[in-house]
Amino acid sequence: MMPVGFGSMGMMWGKPVLQVAVRPYRNTRSYLDQSDSFTLSAFSAEYADDIEILGSFSGKETDKLSKTNLTLMA
Repeated sequence: MMPVGFGSMGMMWGKPVLQVAVRPYRNTRSYLDQSDSFTLSAFSAEYADDIEILGSFSGKETDKLSKTNLTLMA
């Protein structure tokens, strides 16, 4: 999990596109490089504190989710 701070949305050749910028040293980058797709979720302002936590800790070193009030859904 990683908040996206930089990116763009639009249309290209009649199809919706989404571009995100992830610094090479971010732990999440290795997962993105190994995958052909990813999921992007949008949260309302009430989740701002949880999103801040996700962007403040490395998932390589910490279970970020356990520090939030978020719950994974299958």
